[in-house]
Formats: sequence, structure tokens, C-alpha cells
Amino acid sequence: DLKKTKHWYQFAAERGDPMALSNLGQMHANGDGFEKNLNVALKLYFLSQASGGTGVEGAIENLVASLPAEAVERAREQATECLERNYQGCLN
Repeated sequence: DLKKTKHWYQFAAERGDPMALSNLGQMHANGDGFEKNLNVALKLYFLSQASGGTGVEGAIENLVASLPAEAVERAREQATECLERNYQGCLN
């Protein structure tokens, strides 16, 4: 069920799992279990990539092309801050 999926992805993402970060990004991008939020999705994709994740390049490219430059820069900054905080308190 979606509630359990969300819980376990968040659990793994808080520990830096790149696949979980990517999957949460996709959930935010699609509005699955979360309110649709492309800014949060992009931040999570950046985090996934920075954590060694692969396969998120296309999603990043699509969001970068569709969001204002300021939003893209904010997502990058937030991803960097999340890495510095060891993923804590930054998954939404």
C-alpha cells in the first residue's frame, strides 16, 4: 500500500539510499502519496545523484527545463544543505 511504501522509502532516504531518494522524488513529482511538488522532487533527484544514484539524469533535465532558474538553484542549495545535515529533516 502507498502509506507503507512512503514510510519505507522515507526510512531508507533518511539514511542516504539513492534509490529511495529517487523514488521519493518521483512520488513528489507525480503527487503519489504527497501533494505534487516539483521543487521537492528536483531536490530529491539532486540528492539521489549526489548520493551515487544513477538514472535520475533525465528527470533532472526535464525539471530543470520546466522550472524557473531560481527554483532550480534553490533545489540545488537545499540538496547541498541536506547532505551537510546527513539527510535529516529535509525529505519534504
